[in-house]
Amino acid sequence: LEGELRRQSDRLVFRCNGLSIDLPETVARRVETVSTSHKVVLGVRPTELTVAPASVASDGAAAEIYTVEPFGKYTITTVQLGGSLIKSKSFDQTSLRPGDPVRVRFQSSSFLLFDLETGRTLR
Repeated sequence: LEGELRRQSDRLVFRCNGLSIDLPETVARRVETVSTSHKVVLGVRPTELTVAPASVASDGAAAEIYTVEPFGKYTITTVQLGGSLIKSKSFDQTSLRPGDPVRVRFQSSSFLLFDLETGRTLR
């Protein structure tokens, strides 16, 4: 996801199209020398995302199902989130269909941040 870093009180936040994600301290420490308002790309592995129907999940970012692909023992779910398409890979066989509203939860310990201009990892 393309966005920017912002300081809010004592924490570092990734912001993208109305989406705001608090970065865990381990990630914030890695990028503490990066200025706020720095344009970045937030990278998350597809196995580190959880997609749940909006009717049963109240936490996480609001998104919409784009595609659902059965892939052997996995399901690859593509969701539209903040103007971007992101993929989730899970063992769950889902009944979700394109257009369904969902909530996406991130396992934030696995976040990677990249400089938007250079593509280099921020450390």
